[in-house]
Amino acid sequence: KPLPRLPVPDLHNTLDRYLRLIAPVVSKEDFERTKLLVEEFGKSGGEGEELQNLLKQYAKTKISW
Repeated sequence: KPLPRLPVPDLHNTLDRYLRLIAPVVSKEDFERTKLLVEEFGKSGGEGEELQNLLKQYAKTKISW
């Protein structure tokens, strides 16, 4: 019996997690610059949303291992 497919993680949860994880290890300036880039990437209708939709489509059609 095949294992169930894992869901593609939510984009905004992933971006929030990324920012939380890098905060302790980068300078305040680097964090603020990265935060702006992450916010731009995660905007509705933006590049992140487009890539997320492509990833979801890919996940529906591909089997890992």
